[in-house]
Amino acid sequence: MAYNKEFGTSFGMEHAAGYTQNVTSRLNKSSTDKNYLDLVIVVDQLLTGFDAPELNTLYFDRTLKGAGLIQAYSRTNRIADMQKNLRDAL
Repeated sequence: MAYNKEFGTSFGMEHAAGYTQNVTSRLNKSSTDKNYLDLVIVVDQLLTGFDAPELNTLYFDRTLKGAGLIQAYSRTNRIADMQKNLRDAL
């Protein structure tokens, strides 16, 4: 798998949850090895399961409607500093 080679990981099909968490940490710029992702092609699972406050552009290959559309845009329509301030306040 190219991802494993690029980032020195060893994810397989039995480690899908760990892989998803690793990808998410790279998108959120929180990966401990400081090797971040600048571009990701997302298929349903990550579309609504992560926050990427620094991501500001989405490209879709199909029409999204209802909750899927709202969730997709809400993931990219957040201000990073505002999120940090909200987390600190909680």
